[in-house]
Amino acid sequence: KRTVLLADGFSQAIRAKYNDPKFTVLAVDLSEAGFARLCDHIQQTCALNGKGQAIRLGEGWYRARGTYSAFNTCNTWVASGLHKAGCPISPSLCLMPGQLLGRVRPFARVVSAPR
Repeated sequence: KRTVLLADGFSQAIRAKYNDPKFTVLAVDLSEAGFARLCDHIQQTCALNGKGQAIRLGEGWYRARGTYSAFNTCNTWVASGLHKAGCPISPSLCLMPGQLLGRVRPFARVVSAPR
């Protein structure tokens, strides 16, 4: 019943990190206010210890708030964050990766891998 959050940071260009053809990278442009709301969505997901710090579980993994179920998946969470950021997406029935990508594609742009 506990949930976790995986944070994957990088310093190189996203095209360099995800250059395998199996990946489709979509870029979503957000306003400054939309980006702040997305950051708040992520911050509200993190479970905090008594000192107000995120609870680290391992390399990139953190304890999260909320519950996970067949109707509340990681894809639903992403759609909810994009919706809060002002994107035209509804998290309802956005359960599988294909459903999420299908709803994001109309307002995103594909980031091509380097050749």
